[in-house]
Amino acid sequence: MLCQYCGTKLADDTVTCPYCGAVLAAAPGAEAPGTMEMPKKPVTPLAPAHPMKWFKFVIWVQLFLSALISLSSAVSMFSGSLYLGAADRVYSIYPGLKVIDILAGVVFLALAAFAIYIRQQLAHYKENGPKFYLILLVIAAAETFLYALAATIIVGANMFSIRTVIALIFGVVMIVLNNIYFKKRAELFVN
Repeated sequence: MLCQYCGTKLADDTVTCPYCGAVLAAAPGAEAPGTMEMPKKPVTPLAPAHPMKWFKFVIWVQLFLSALISLSSAVSMFSGSLYLGAADRVYSIYPGLKVIDILAGVVFLALAAFAIYIRQQLAHYKENGPKFYLILLVIAAAETFLYALAATIIVGANMFSIRTVIALIFGVVMIVLNNIYFKKRAELFVN
């Protein structure tokens, strides 16, 4: 059968469209042999249970961008390019920063791979997809906080810039809002 809203081909027993989130009319069933077919009333399309625009943005834009930004950050951490050509000088003064940068680079590589994995989980409506997405957001926020904290300890000066604080606040807001968003759509993620 086809979804009445987005036209996606679905299995005949599908109740909720996994692509647009629409709750479909009762799936057509095979009639028992020898029964007389009753005239069918026209099916009135039902409104989608919840809008799915944010979900589509997450799986088609946000997670891919997150993976690219994480890869870029990993390269920046491994190469020391975040110090704008002064990496050798910075590392000679604060050798502990090199260790922290390498560890952060490894975390960023893992986050990039995890973002793509989560994208696949969400796109296929896997049960753990939303949970993994929230874990990704928590790890990203924790990485930002822990990097600034470690740099503060090593340098001996406050490394919590306005940008870092804004990123942390944004991360916490994203975690809370996405938790609410995916809880309302939990019935879609059952694969």
